Amino acid sequence: MAGGRKGLFCWDTPEAKSAQWLWALTRRCGVDELYAAFPREAEEQEAFLLAAQAEGLKVYWLTGDPSWAADPEGNEMLRQAEWAGTLRTAHPETLRGIVFDVEPYLLDEWDGDADALMRSFASAAQCAYERARQLGLEMILCVPYYYDTSGHAGALETLISSACDRVAVMNYYREDEAGHIETEAACAQAHGKGLIHIYELQPPGEHGLQAINTYYGLGADALRQSFRALRQAYPQLALDVALHDAEALAEVMDDE
Repeated sequence: MAGGRKGLFCWDTPEAKSAQWLWALTRRCGVDELYAAFPREAEEQEAFLLAAQAEGLKVYWLTGDPSWAADPEGNEMLRQAEWAGTLRTAHPETLRGIVFDVEPYLLDEWDGDADALMRSFASAAQCAYERARQLGLEMILCVPYYYDTSGHAGALETLISSACDRVAVMNYYREDEAGHIETEAACAQAHGKGLIHIYELQPPGEHGLQAINTYYGLGADALRQSFRALRQAYPQLALDVALHDAEALAEVMDDE
């Protein structure tokens, strides 16, 4: 399994007619994959995917809500997979998969019984993964870098081994980045899965971010140096990179 792809998160997806800045950004930064939260209007989805196809991009349906972790049957995750599957049928060369960003630690229930919530989430993700495979969708699952060090190593292994094709690690802490993903890298390699290392670019102060959590203000060279070091640390791993998110990246590049 080869790595080296570059993904970009786009939560606030523009309409196709006003997305020229996004296409220019992906070209400038060598983005291969776009993880986009789609508008629900079918006509706009069609226009966006056709524009992305013209740019040679592989697009993934980006979605997620913390509450989905509380349903072990994964009903909402399954619905999302079905929607993505419908788009893949219409655009098989462009719509390649689905990215789930489900963060159970944001729920109030986390403080009561985090273990039960993680078991529920793992079950939901497994259900979604089974359906995604049936629909011909690649499934990417976002996880924070600290599940293994906060008592959830078992659930993390389940998520990687049987609930995704690639695990996307939100490694939002600039010290010891290679060490933070050691468990995830070993598990991904053992089970033949890919790993996406996500870099945060949003400014400190947003979403509780501190300066140590983001590359905001450090420039593209700092990102490249970090990723070179990660590739050297894990030469046998199918390692990709992703940037969070498009608007923040545009700001970074404006400063270059």
